[in-house]
Amino acid sequence: MKDKFTIALAILGFAMSLFLSCADNPALEYPSMDYFFGSSSSSSVPNSNSKVSSSSVALSSSTKSSDSAELSSSSDFTKPSSSSEYDVSSSAESSDSAEPSSSSEENSSSSCSINLDDLCGCFTEGTERLHYGRNKPQFCDPRDGKKYVYVEIDGQTWMAENLNLNASGSKCKEDNCTKYGRLYNWDAAKANCPRGWHLPSFDNLLKLVDFAGGIDYAGAKLKATSGWKDNVNGTDDYGFSALPGGYNTHVGDDVGQWWTSTSVNNNSVYNWKMEYKDGVIYSASSKDNQYSVRCLRDE
Repeated sequence: MKDKFTIALAILGFAMSLFLSCADNPALEYPSMDYFFGSSSSSSVPNSNSKVSSSSVALSSSTKSSDSAELSSSSDFTKPSSSSEYDVSSSAESSDSAEPSSSSEENSSSSCSINLDDLCGCFTEGTERLHYGRNKPQFCDPRDGKKYVYVEIDGQTWMAENLNLNASGSKCKEDNCTKYGRLYNWDAAKANCPRGWHLPSFDNLLKLVDFAGGIDYAGAKLKATSGWKDNVNGTDDYGFSALPGGYNTHVGDDVGQWWTSTSVNNNSVYNWKMEYKDGVIYSASSKDNQYSVRCLRDE
């Protein structure tokens, strides 16, 4: 009787020890009471479906016959390592810091692509700018990045400001290129309109002047509303906004003169000018003179 009592105490002590170990280690499951006192089933450790597969608990071969129970060497009951199934911090962190997908990269890069050979960058053709009291569309000259406003008048699309490309055969009026543009000799004028634009012919000029009221009145309708001598400005009915850019060495604010592409002979070319009066004047002069340039869009 005493032996049975001693064995019971030993088993109870082992059970308490195992209980405390399982409480410290959530990866382990508590063995059933059948494990200690026997049942119709096997008295072995929990089956293979248990979570304690790698560190199972077993009694030594002398468990039921000896006065004490021992843990096998494989049952150290250590806490899960950093690679345990319970440690998910590393995978969660890597998913949170994942790089954007290729589709998101495409969306950001497609917003604007700058070509270093094109000084217009991301400029959008037709973007409007306020110019002499009205909003006008612009285009950009990729050679130097300058933007020019333009207007359509009777089916022809004209630049609404003078060409301002720094080219051989050109110069500025009083160093004020931004307002008046540059003055060009005829060869430079013919060669330097932006791509998609050209120097207008005399016929193009006649069409413009006729639409604006004829030679006696067109000047008043084509001049800008400010900038002319003695306030003899125009009404600028169509947005052409002609300014007194001068000619050659003349730098006054009383005349503007522009080239056409039409030659009179080997030495002379048609040009046209406005003064501080309402009309328009046609003339022919040497190709070496320097006048302003208004380009016309190609059809």
